[in-house]
Amino acid sequence: MKTILRTLLIVLGLGVLLSLASGCLVEEKVIELVLTGESSAEFVVDDTDAAFEETAVVELGDKIADILDSANLGRDEVGSAHLSGVDFEVLTLDGTHDWQISGAIDVERDASGNFVQLLAYTSQSVEAALGVRQAAPLTAAGVSLINQALADFLAGASPVLTLRVVNGDVAPTPSASDPITFTWRVTLMLQVTGEQTLDVPQLF
Repeated sequence: MKTILRTLLIVLGLGVLLSLASGCLVEEKVIELVLTGESSAEFVVDDTDAAFEETAVVELGDKIADILDSANLGRDEVGSAHLSGVDFEVLTLDGTHDWQISGAIDVERDASGNFVQLLAYTSQSVEAALGVRQAAPLTAAGVSLINQALADFLAGASPVLTLRVVNGDVAPTPSASDPITFTWRVTLMLQVTGEQTLDVPQLF
């Protein structure tokens, strides 16, 4: 009998709590979100000259849209978006020896033809970067161009970025019998901050 009574009391108690929850007050809570993502471009190098140049388009808008979709955020819920860093990595390397390369990676917006330097690399070992992401210091002008493109995307624009590798020196010097052949990837690291408003029930 006592066991049945306890069970009834527990059931009644749960019923009271559920009825309170169904009619409770709801408070709005603003949650700040910090989201990260990456957008990359790959370059194929196969040259017999120390000076070579390659370009690739970065799908910046698509990547930011993916980041927002993953958190169910709209553009109007984003406070800011900015470039948090850039690195490069060699994906494949052909040949029997290493190369030391020096040059720069530039960026332009919307096929304007106005490239600005994003970073420079000096005596970079290709072999050392094979499968290892290499960070590099960035120029203020390059960062500013990308950040402005991100801000314009949030405002409704559709900016397109192009990265350009401009290599100026290779050691040892490549030749027809010993070309420099490798693929590498440049990655832009992005950070987005936003806010979401949630309805939180106040039980007590």
